[in-house]
Amino acid sequence: MNNTKSNSDPAAELRNIANKWTLLARDYARDAKNGDPADPRTPYYRGLAEGYYKAAVELAELIKQFPDSEIAAIAKPAPSSLPANDAPAPASNAPRPAAPAPQAALPEYLNLPVGEVLNVLSYAGTNPRDVTPNKGVGTYTAVFSRWENLMPHERIEMLKAADHRLIIVSSGKTRDSGDPYVEIAFKQP
Repeated sequence: MNNTKSNSDPAAELRNIANKWTLLARDYARDAKNGDPADPRTPYYRGLAEGYYKAAVELAELIKQFPDSEIAAIAKPAPSSLPANDAPAPASNAPRPAAPAPQAALPEYLNLPVGEVLNVLSYAGTNPRDVTPNKGVGTYTAVFSRWENLMPHERIEMLKAADHRLIIVSSGKTRDSGDPYVEIAFKQP
């Protein structure tokens, strides 16, 4: 890692790493799709693509959680020692303890029939194996086959483009089977 870049703007350097991992995920996903299904490297490439994609998403989420000033403060080396009689002066850009977030009202989502949700998912070009409404919340969990030839980020982009009301609440893999899922909701007009 180039020290001059990381010392000048560590947040930008972290974003560059996340972008590089995203590009690697895209390249490996392309190789997995274009490869011969009988080739033993095809599932390997698919696994690499998923791994790089997950790492890039996790790093991007981490970067979003911290303001650039906090990332810079974390990246700076700690002073080696301070004289005993000199108390450190409070820095103006020092990280402050986070104040508790104000309690926001839970968003209200549309309660649509499962048939309409299936129509939207089908229109998006996805094939969910199962769609379950989450009671009392207005969200729906769509579980997909892990053998479907779509990367998670591709599926999410397809869903977002299908309906302007659609919101991606969460996504990941189910604990029991490891199948991909997307939790969606529809915002009020």
